[in-house]
Amino acid sequence: MGHQNMSDYASIHFNPTPLLVVKPEIENLIKQAESCINVLIDSQNTPIELEDVSVGLKQTANILKVIDQAILGKISLYSAELIDHIISSSDHDIRYTATLSSSILAMKRYIEFTSLQETRIAYFLLDSLNTLEALLNKPITQEGDIIRAYLAHKSPTVSIEFDDVTPSKYVHQLYKANLSFLLDPTQKRVNQPAFSAVTTHLLNVAKDKPSYSYWMLVHHALGQLEHSFLSRSRLRTLIQIEQNIKQFLADPEHYEATATDVENIVYISISQTDEHATRLKDELGIEKEHISDDVLNQYAHQFYTMPDQSTITTISNILKQEITHTYQEIEMNYQTLTQERFQEIHRQISAIRNVLYILNVKESADDISESLLQLTSAEDIHDENNATRLINQLVQALNNLKIYVRSHTAKILQRVIKNPKIGLDELDQAYDILAQETQASIEFNVDQLVGHIENDSDNALPEHFTASFSELSGASLFLFDNNAIHQAFINCAKYTEELRSKELKLSLDDVKNILNVCASVENNLNAITNKQPIMPKMFDTALTYSQQLKVSA
Repeated sequence: MGHQNMSDYASIHFNPTPLLVVKPEIENLIKQAESCINVLIDSQNTPIELEDVSVGLKQTANILKVIDQAILGKISLYSAELIDHIISSSDHDIRYTATLSSSILAMKRYIEFTSLQETRIAYFLLDSLNTLEALLNKPITQEGDIIRAYLAHKSPTVSIEFDDVTPSKYVHQLYKANLSFLLDPTQKRVNQPAFSAVTTHLLNVAKDKPSYSYWMLVHHALGQLEHSFLSRSRLRTLIQIEQNIKQFLADPEHYEATATDVENIVYISISQTDEHATRLKDELGIEKEHISDDVLNQYAHQFYTMPDQSTITTISNILKQEITHTYQEIEMNYQTLTQERFQEIHRQISAIRNVLYILNVKESADDISESLLQLTSAEDIHDENNATRLINQLVQALNNLKIYVRSHTAKILQRVIKNPKIGLDELDQAYDILAQETQASIEFNVDQLVGHIENDSDNALPEHFTASFSELSGASLFLFDNNAIHQAFINCAKYTEELRSKELKLSLDDVKNILNVCASVENNLNAITNKQPIMPKMFDTALTYSQQLKVSA
């Protein structure tokens, strides 16, 4: 197994910009993979595009490694290797197709989750990685692998008081029974007192034995089991403990836990939030940012259930069209609606309300529900007050829907809201119109600049340059909320105005500097269009170019 950093499993608030830059390409690759998987499942035939997916995943693995997403990159690489096996195999083993589908889904979820939360919790990928490793006959990555370097030449332990009890010959059977109960998917509850009783008995047997410190760690880890994040990797550790109990009780004097067993149990211990976990991390010199099981449990539901951005956008767009069409029809025809048409609209609004509930846009859904209860016939909606109230609720639902989409968009991709009184629909419209006008202005001025220098014109510099650059300074500030590009265009405007007033010509270097300022805006406009983060450093560079615009004395 390759070298891993502690940060691979840690919860680190980080800048997701590099991941967001490559996200659109990875998402396109994932869509292609999903399409191929559907063909594999439906027809049992291997689509020719699957080879392209394999190549793409291998390239993606290298990119992810470069941007410090090692575990995600490993899943991408192993998924490609699994595809290679599927292509070369004559029979279509459903295990391979199912594992590939699960791995692609894990990548999709993780990229979406990490981009939105600006938090890296690669532990969520461990189960998918282990499944790939098992199928490809690779060494299984243990959760404790990550702390191996911290345990070198150290014998970590915790010190917890425990009761003196007479060891029972049924300790092993009790652990097996509790483990079976825990592994039962219909139960999956922790009988905490029973696990604690088992470890207390084991400690009494282990007194003055070589494995005492190991069983003390087990006592601590299993004493917190009801609060633990029970991943499949964690459950494998619990299964291994059952085997360890069997071996220990057969020969207590000579039993010693393996290095892997110690690593895994220490990892579980430091993932708790009590004083023993804190002391253990301090003893080993492990970062404070190490993710706890409490944090894993906190984020798990969101990670496993959160819809991806593409799904959110598609659903919201369809719902937006439906809401807009419905309220516009009511607005225009509420006084003349027949009972039959009223019932159809009532059903449409009920469906809209239900989707809003599913999306957790609860405020609007509740308001609409209240109106639907009051509107029982066409005569009710003929009343102007009733119609107006329903229309306003539907319009508000549109804005709340925008807020929902915004809340599921990475922060650095969100458009800046300067005036909270402006509806998000109006804001988006303003952004889109201004972006189009800015792009058109950039293209026009670039063409004019190039033409002016190519024609080696002796004519005075056209007046529109100064006006255009002044307008672009304001537009750029609104679009990008960046002072550097704002000032860069002000510098361009002042310089061209000074040239005009002194009847001086633009030099080739002047044009290059101004073109570089324009290029920074054009590149970042393209980034916004492609749902990628803007690059503020481009604007810093643009400001530097604009500062080189100086009239010779």
